[in-house]
Amino acid sequence: MAPSCKKCEAEITGIERIACRCCKSDFHRSCISGLNRPTFDAIVKNTSNLFWLCDNCNGRFDNLLQAMETDEVTAPAGESAKLVEVVDKLSGIVSELSKRLDNRPKSSYAGIVGSGSQSYEPGSKRLREDEQYEQHQPPREKVKTVCGTRTVQREIKTVVDEREQFWMYLGRLHHSHSVDDIAEMTQECLGLEVAPKVIRLVKKDVDVTKLPFVSFRVLLPDETRDVALQAETWPTGVAIREFDFDQQNVSVGNRTRTSSFATVYYQNAGGMRSKSKQFFLALASSDYDVIALTETWLSDDIVDAELSPNYTIFRQDRSARTSDRRRGGGVLIAVRNSPVHACTRVVSEGYEHLEQVAVRVKVHNHHILVCCIYIRPNSDPDIYVSHGAAVQELLDLSTHDDSVIVTGDYNLPHLSWYFDDDLNCLIPLNASSEQELALTENVISTGLQQVCSLTNVNGRTLDLAFVNDVNSVELIEPPTPILKTDRHHKAFVLKAVFYAGASESSPLPGFEPDFSNCDYVRVSEALNSVDWDTLLRDQDTNGSTATFYDVVYNLIQQFVPTRRISCTRTGKLPWWTADLRHSRNILRKARKRLFRASTPENCAIVETLEAEYETLQDLRYREYLSRVEADVEDNPSSFWSYIKGRKRSSVHPTKISHNGRSADNPVDAANFFADFFSSVYDTVTPTASATYLDTLRTFDIDLPRPDFTQAEVETALNAIDPAKGAGPDRLPPAFIKELSSSFARPISTIFNRSLSEGVFPDEWKLAAITPIHKSGSTLNAENYRPISILSCLPKVFEVLIHKGMYSAAQEIV
Repeated sequence: MAPSCKKCEAEITGIERIACRCCKSDFHRSCISGLNRPTFDAIVKNTSNLFWLCDNCNGRFDNLLQAMETDEVTAPAGESAKLVEVVDKLSGIVSELSKRLDNRPKSSYAGIVGSGSQSYEPGSKRLREDEQYEQHQPPREKVKTVCGTRTVQREIKTVVDEREQFWMYLGRLHHSHSVDDIAEMTQECLGLEVAPKVIRLVKKDVDVTKLPFVSFRVLLPDETRDVALQAETWPTGVAIREFDFDQQNVSVGNRTRTSSFATVYYQNAGGMRSKSKQFFLALASSDYDVIALTETWLSDDIVDAELSPNYTIFRQDRSARTSDRRRGGGVLIAVRNSPVHACTRVVSEGYEHLEQVAVRVKVHNHHILVCCIYIRPNSDPDIYVSHGAAVQELLDLSTHDDSVIVTGDYNLPHLSWYFDDDLNCLIPLNASSEQELALTENVISTGLQQVCSLTNVNGRTLDLAFVNDVNSVELIEPPTPILKTDRHHKAFVLKAVFYAGASESSPLPGFEPDFSNCDYVRVSEALNSVDWDTLLRDQDTNGSTATFYDVVYNLIQQFVPTRRISCTRTGKLPWWTADLRHSRNILRKARKRLFRASTPENCAIVETLEAEYETLQDLRYREYLSRVEADVEDNPSSFWSYIKGRKRSSVHPTKISHNGRSADNPVDAANFFADFFSSVYDTVTPTASATYLDTLRTFDIDLPRPDFTQAEVETALNAIDPAKGAGPDRLPPAFIKELSSSFARPISTIFNRSLSEGVFPDEWKLAAITPIHKSGSTLNAENYRPISILSCLPKVFEVLIHKGMYSAAQEIV
């Protein structure tokens, strides 16, 4: 049965109700005069710090306090018993409050809110200012108790304000750990007087026992920050970092939507051929989702991998089709490589004569269509007309929720822009030339709105930015441009805000075994304790192989910790050192704060940190190159790794064509590669004719069936190159080599059984195929060749067989 409001006596059916902490009576929020929304929300969210009293109990409490000051407690006849009851309840409240405050750090304030309180300021330390309060007083201070319309001072202890604390992230902890366990561990590691507040980071209704590990966030005093962020403070294997709130939750109806944003950086590069190193290092630490550049001056002799390994790059270099001039021009769009990003080029067919690139970028579940164009001065008006048609085609590809951004250097120096308050965008004032009229009639007429008002040293706006929703896009000037800027152009960042359903936001990160922290001693003991003879006795080759992997995978799950496959993790670059990574992490957090709040203070902080990071990275990069040069003779592999890294990109294009069809997603692209690779090989095994076989010379060779011993297998396993990667069975060579003595017994059994039955295990026939681009267009599947990646164990099998066969046939070969 729903409770009734004590004031209006009506049934309370909604959620906006409040209960008196003393008499436990329920009230409608609307029935309480002076109880505004911020005060109500503060009481509901801070029940341990704020106590609300109804008018009746508030008045009694007020009388009680006055009586306590005069040591005279009086009551009307018949009310003594009730007053005693109220006093007992209030005493219990005060005792409970004192007990809670005794067990918490002492640096802030708590309050009791009465029904007559005027207001509560969210986030404030106190409900009202006390003019007699001295800021330098010790922790046991006089703080406000707000009751009705009167203010009374009482001696109570204080609680910590979260603004004087910070949240710490603790991860890679076993799912059996509770919040209390983590609080106790944190208190012990940091030497805290009281246990901190701990929140487990697990989604509602998730079965924790099925998770490989869980994470927590812990509220710590700010003075412990330096110690808490040191790895040696915590038990080995615990992942630590400062917890960063980089998203907001927005309630829409009965759904919660996550507010996020993507950043599109734009700059007129003014030529990149002499700035490729600067661009390469800048993108190594860049956090921009999309980077658009004009006047790149690039040509076919510069491959994408030379520009950045961390971004997928789409280019339209100057050619005979786009201009009668050989030098200059060119545009580029780079999309950051991340599991939450997917990109494909659009609107390219029919516009090859434009120096223009258009890309559709998927960030989480939101699409952003970005177009970048360069139009040289005094171009034919038809260029603007064609560009307008491309923009319209881009808009036709978009949906209502997509973000559309069109930016570039339009080279219209005499066109003035005026900000219209009603439209909330810039509109052209004096369009008169054929080029200016072509822009307004073909681009602005599509409905896009211009938002860039930045002018150069001559007071002219050459670089423009058109968006489809001015309310969701903010233009920000970056503290430091990626490349040195030209005085005629300014760089800018477009921050596109979007909302995604909580269930449709970024994909859940996966987990993978962390073999670098494997407990090899326990794994070896477990392998040696297995009775392999009994386990594999009555099974054929495929059954033995499957049983072997079942045992190994089970032990991996028990003794090998897992690590999160980060959605934003980029490959570790060879010149990154601990101090450089630390500097980069600080810079990235400062950038996030800047994009959330573009204030002069945040901008100045980022500018300082970027200068420090750039100096340090340049030093570490030069040191890395010096090491590569010094190791050319002794370790030439490092030199060739550097060359391959700068010449070959590991990123495959997301749009692949084959047999006149196009694929713009990874699944379809993989199927196209599979169709092409299978088509170039004949699946029918060729047979030699009897006549041909009669002409062949024969030899008598004594080649008995080999019977590999455990020692031979162990020797072969020890010869494995641990630097190689895992194959389809997901067992790294380093893992197998480290446990060679324990693996020798079951593997030798499988090898010998395979030879005796004449059956090669099906598990070892699997291969991971990687397409390698050879020549021609990267968008054509026919220009790729397959590379097969096998598991480690079948290659060891091959080595042993080759050794036996070669020794028998070497005399006649």
